[in-house]
Amino acid sequence: SSASSMPDPILSFTYMAESIQTRVGPQEYKIGISQKFPWFGKLSLQQDIADAGAEAAFQSLLLEVLKTSLELKKAYYDYYYLSKETEITEYTIKLIKSMEAVARTKYETGQMPYSDLLRIQMELEKLRLSKINLDDQRIALSARLQTLIGSDLNEILPFPQELAGLTEVKSSYENGVSSDHPALVIFDDKQRAESYTADLASRNNYPDIVLGSEWTSIGESVTPDMPGSGTDAVGIMLSVNIPFFSGKNNAEEASARAKSTMQSLSRREKQTVMTAELAKTAADLKDYRRKVTEYKDYFLPIIEQITNQSLTDFRNGALSMIDLLKTEREYIQTRLEYEKINIGLHKTAALSDYLSGHDISLKKYRDFIKKRDDKR
Repeated sequence: SSASSMPDPILSFTYMAESIQTRVGPQEYKIGISQKFPWFGKLSLQQDIADAGAEAAFQSLLLEVLKTSLELKKAYYDYYYLSKETEITEYTIKLIKSMEAVARTKYETGQMPYSDLLRIQMELEKLRLSKINLDDQRIALSARLQTLIGSDLNEILPFPQELAGLTEVKSSYENGVSSDHPALVIFDDKQRAESYTADLASRNNYPDIVLGSEWTSIGESVTPDMPGSGTDAVGIMLSVNIPFFSGKNNAEEASARAKSTMQSLSRREKQTVMTAELAKTAADLKDYRRKVTEYKDYFLPIIEQITNQSLTDFRNGALSMIDLLKTEREYIQTRLEYEKINIGLHKTAALSDYLSGHDISLKKYRDFIKKRDDKR
């Protein structure tokens, strides 16, 4: 590769503005070529430094793949939550409309004051405004999703249907942080690059060798009968640089070794932090699972019963308008709380995949790169 290539040879040309007279004739011009040969091991170390830097750049790319996957999942779950919020709002609007029809009949028959009818109409108007706001949010979130997946469609994406069930949402905590997690391997590659840089600085205390040859054009001698008159001269050149002032190289070596040690310590600290965060996601997932089960098995069925019974009681005159509206708000709140918990569950699982490095998108991208390289 280019990093381990020899330095470019140097071609030189010298024209004698004022010729130097020699016994066989005047020197007219010189043409020379020289090649520098670095000390043993320098070129291979330069290649090692370049390879480590390239690998660090590739790991940065893989880390961006992981981050993009996490952001895409979060945006998808936000879009799903918006769909449920829209669904609940639309259902509640229909519910309030049916309540308004009952309230209007009661008002016309003198069974309800006009203020209660106004309350339910005001509640209905609030829900309509909320629906308009949700539609605006859908446009923004749809555009965000299309940006993340690299789509140039200018259409609003359809809402997701369902999310994975509880049994399908798994934690990556048991597997721990992967040893080949890009966020960690970057430190390994940078540490190797600094170590190679230190070795190269040490090698710079040894001389480089320059070999060359020079051809000198000689004109005719002022003495035509001079033996060898006009015969060109050819010389061989050997030069060696003397690294007399080694303080600069020693300082560069010490600096590189210190940076290498710092990269190792940074990797250890990063892994410790990621492991702690991964452990927290495992605890959060356990909490979310418990709450999702509790809401599905208890709170949601209860609030459905309360809402249906309250509507029946209102029609029969056993429940006031204020109490009915209070029940309606509790219904919305309970449904949205469940959806938020469900989204929290899936977002935490996505974060767990990111922290562990076991995200399926990372594996697919690595497989894609491997297949592409095999074809070359």
